[in-house]
Amino acid sequence: EGTFRGGVILPGLNLMLQALAANTSMKMPPGQHHAFPINNADAVFSGAVQAVSGAIEQMRQRLSADPVPKCIISGGAADEIAPHLTAPVEVVDNLVLEGVLALATADQ
Repeated sequence: EGTFRGGVILPGLNLMLQALAANTSMKMPPGQHHAFPINNADAVFSGAVQAVSGAIEQMRQRLSADPVPKCIISGGAADEIAPHLTAPVEVVDNLVLEGVLALATADQ
């Protein structure tokens, strides 16, 4: 019906990785996503990707209906997360800024 029913704001990949680096003794190079990582760097990065992807998919299930709800994601790691989500998904750059602009110009 085109009605916004709500959404969530999640910590992004970088924030998760920074929190782990700041609060553990683990110092490692950047990792890459793998379905079954075999080293710490890849395991930490893959865990962060799966945490964000899983949270998004859980919200999609809560909203599930026919048709399948469209998922719109934004943020610095949106392009990294999008391939791990079920369709339909749309990456929108600067979504928050567009919202602020829409609010600012709505009263004019």
